[in-house]
Amino acid sequence: MLNARNAYASYREKQIMTATPEQLISLMYKESILSCKRALEAFENRDISSINDSIIKAESLIIELLSSLDEEKGGEIAKNLKALYIYMYRRLVEANSKKEEIGVREVLSLLSELSATWDEAMKKANKEKTVADKVVDGKR
Repeated sequence: MLNARNAYASYREKQIMTATPEQLISLMYKESILSCKRALEAFENRDISSINDSIIKAESLIIELLSSLDEEKGGEIAKNLKALYIYMYRRLVEANSKKEEIGVREVLSLLSELSATWDEAMKKANKEKTVADKVVDGKR
């Protein structure tokens, strides 16, 4: 079991170290979603320590998402995301302090929507880049 954990940790580290900034955002969304799901499982099991640990991990990832925003380049979208990230962070802090899963469920829903939207935007951007690259290659 330990070897499997070490292998997974090594794989995740390599995945993070070689990821583009866009892929890192996607990974942060997915990890924060996973942390919220783990917190909800811990609520079912009444495992206070795991609830706390999982929520704190989700909070940390949301802070990372917040720090990745570039309000100058991102304009209104970045400002809206900033407000949403701050809201989600506060909801998680409240959920953890009161040990109420409703806040975690709300944040999980918001993160799931953001993750799906981000992934779709990245697919579209990659398609457009591929088309642009083909056009450029055809002109050479």
